[in-house]
Amino acid sequence: MKTNNGFEISFVFLAYVPPYHDEDQPKVLETEILKTESKTTDYLFKIFDSAIDESLIEISFTSDGYQNNTIRSLILSIVQNKTSASKALNAQKLADALYEVTDERNGTGLFTIIVGKKANTTRVVLSRFKGDEGLVNKGRKLLIDYMSEVFTKRSKHYKLAVFEDIVSDKSFWKGFSVDKQISSHTIKSISFFWVEKFLTAKTALTSAQGTMHFSRVIRTMLSKTTNLEEQDEIISGVINLRSKRGLQISVSDFCKTYLSEEISNKIREQSGNDDFFNSVFTIDNEVYRKEFGKTVLTIQDGITAYIPTFKYDEHVTETINKDGSKRVTIEGKLNGKRMNVQPTQKQK
Repeated sequence: MKTNNGFEISFVFLAYVPPYHDEDQPKVLETEILKTESKTTDYLFKIFDSAIDESLIEISFTSDGYQNNTIRSLILSIVQNKTSASKALNAQKLADALYEVTDERNGTGLFTIIVGKKANTTRVVLSRFKGDEGLVNKGRKLLIDYMSEVFTKRSKHYKLAVFEDIVSDKSFWKGFSVDKQISSHTIKSISFFWVEKFLTAKTALTSAQGTMHFSRVIRTMLSKTTNLEEQDEIISGVINLRSKRGLQISVSDFCKTYLSEEISNKIREQSGNDDFFNSVFTIDNEVYRKEFGKTVLTIQDGITAYIPTFKYDEHVTETINKDGSKRVTIEGKLNGKRMNVQPTQKQK
């Protein structure tokens, strides 16, 4: 079997993975090895080919102190073993490892492993698709039919990890991941369950990724608080941080430097987990400018004003009223006027 991008596929493994149950855990998970092309392989090979381009989060396996990682070792064994039976044995162990960390919140899933080679490079793609509880009663022979009939038609959401390397005993320590089951509007960009619990890996943030995640945390916090003093404090911190070009920072560092303990604790909750809260990244100036470029003021009588964040003091003057509220004066050269004309309703 061969993909459109020229990878020779040597191994395709499917496993039905339900949530873990101590009392009625299955002795053997439902599995299938695909050896011929079908609608299922067509669908999976498209994902395989695009895996590197779509997986933007770099991950690296954690070591046990002796340069060992069980999941990474199983992946390497699947690649290095010559027989399909040996590959399947290690693939089964990977499926079992996923089963052991799957709970009711994750639900049932269809786990896939695909191995392909192009020139001297070998690529391994692990995927998890959200599954159907009823599949467990349908029988092993229907796994491939279920994949083609259900997943290929309605499921564009999956968790994926891809590893590509020239095979040696030192291969596959690093890879890339994507989680299409997480909304783009959430702070987290990837599943803790998938990367840390199953793969036993850590994410490595690029400057752009770190800056983007940071902006999501800050903007989410600003949208959730109605306290003007808290909003002022956070935005002031954002403005001051921008002047520190090329700075390596974490959300934790930002909070300690610019924010009160009370606001810092709220932001820590918004960060999703302590790993990202403490992860160090370099500020990407372009992303930072784009994400924080406008400060939105809401004023009485339904007035909304969009002010360039980093030129705020040039255009806005704030004064304190006797009751403690704030009054703003916006100044600048008038370039034009517009009116929001409501569409005329049709008469019945």
